[in-house]
Amino acid sequence: MKFYERLSILVTAIVYIAVGILIITKPKLLYYGVAAAFFIQGLNSLIRFIFKSGD
Repeated sequence: MKFYERLSILVTAIVYIAVGILIITKPKLLYYGVAAAFFIQGLNSLIRFIFKSGD
């Protein structure tokens, strides 16, 4: 596994955990949590596309 893939997985995991804790403590943040999940997955897909397009 390449460095950027490991870094992407790590950042995604940290964001998911942080958003999960925030949603548990403040349920009104559910909408922001869902939006953040889509945003992170979009960035993850974009990064994969950019780095894999050179292969």
